[in-house]
Amino acid sequence: MEQVENIQIKKKQLHDEIGFLVCSFGNHFDKKHGDWVKLQYTNDSFFELDTWNSRILLKQGSGDYDFWCGFKGEIKQNLGMNFGSFECNISLELLQFYLNNLDSIVSECFYSA
Repeated sequence: MEQVENIQIKKKQLHDEIGFLVCSFGNHFDKKHGDWVKLQYTNDSFFELDTWNSRILLKQGSGDYDFWCGFKGEIKQNLGMNFGSFECNISLELLQFYLNNLDSIVSECFYSA
């Protein structure tokens, strides 16, 4: 049981780090509660963060903004949410993979001279 709890703690830490990168380097758009935040990931995919519930989605598609629904696109991966309690149903390894890739993208795009 302790190992499962440790995995959940690590997943939450990774989720929070991904959310921080998306929120810090993504484009913010208004919504009724909080913001929608979009950070381009590949040519045809992007991360969407709902700041109200910390839900992070990886989507593929146009990414056109919608006030009520976020950004248009097909959900490829739900990275979890934290709305009173943390919920994440993907592997620790996949979260780490996304974090590593995002960190590289952000470093390359925003910190290179």
